[in-house]
Amino acid sequence: MWKTGSISVHGIAHIDAGQINQDLVLVESMGEAKVIIVCDGAGSAPHSKLGAEIVCGEVFQAILNNPASVIESPAKHQADILNSVMSGIDLARQRILQGNAIPRTSLKLFFDSFVGLFSKHLPKTIEVPPPPLNQFAATFLIAVFTEGELFYAHIGDGFICGLKIANKQEQVTKLQDENGLEITPPSYPDAEQEAAVSIEQTVTSLPENGEYANQTYFFTDETWKDHLRAGACEEKINFLVLMTDGAIPFLIEKNQRDFVLKHAEKIITLSKSYPDMELSELLAKMFTPEKIHSLTSDDTTIGLAVQWP
Repeated sequence: MWKTGSISVHGIAHIDAGQINQDLVLVESMGEAKVIIVCDGAGSAPHSKLGAEIVCGEVFQAILNNPASVIESPAKHQADILNSVMSGIDLARQRILQGNAIPRTSLKLFFDSFVGLFSKHLPKTIEVPPPPLNQFAATFLIAVFTEGELFYAHIGDGFICGLKIANKQEQVTKLQDENGLEITPPSYPDAEQEAAVSIEQTVTSLPENGEYANQTYFFTDETWKDHLRAGACEEKINFLVLMTDGAIPFLIEKNQRDFVLKHAEKIITLSKSYPDMELSELLAKMFTPEKIHSLTSDDTTIGLAVQWP
């Protein structure tokens, strides 16, 4: 059975600049299937967080419109799931282009209250055109998965990793509280003796950058379909993570391809030692804002799913 969770940490650079956290993460269930969506709003786009919310909602609903038999076999029905992802992105783009993302601004009350006192010849209403599509720019990562199947899709930077994990040997893993004191695990069978694991990375979706390292692609781009990458896996995996590029410096090895396995092993063993602890809480204890701020200045978001090996 999958255990899911997420964290999203406001980047210190955006805090200092007075900007909001522009990342977004959604972790939801669809019957027997789970869905994780992660988006990273472009820092230069004033409505990027709203764009992330719109594309996330439209794609989720488009997938939900499928029969349960399709959703719960996402690898076998990857063509249907991919079509739903593309349909949701199209709907999000159309919603923005048609001006349905931000209500049109009417200055009627202003003119009635002030300008109208001095002139009867000025227009009562000014229609403000909707902001251009690129002001809503965001990357897009999604995974739809069950116990034994996975579908994933990806636009832009960020990372998707799927790991196959097997028990290897016994070891003890424990948490500490904020004062550095050891937290005693609850008295579950084998809570003190947890299995170390062997780990194999079987699913990898790499970030795609433009001509320069700090350039990437967004669902709002005219060429978004050229940069939509998708895949499926019918081999059982135990550990699935979707992340924005803020998490790459500490979760991805220097080869820019492999997940840092010590983090996967620690998460697996801790989640077994503390079965009543939500995965989001566990992530928050491992990756505090202070720790993340010491490693990256960017907004950092992680969507995670774990099932026991």
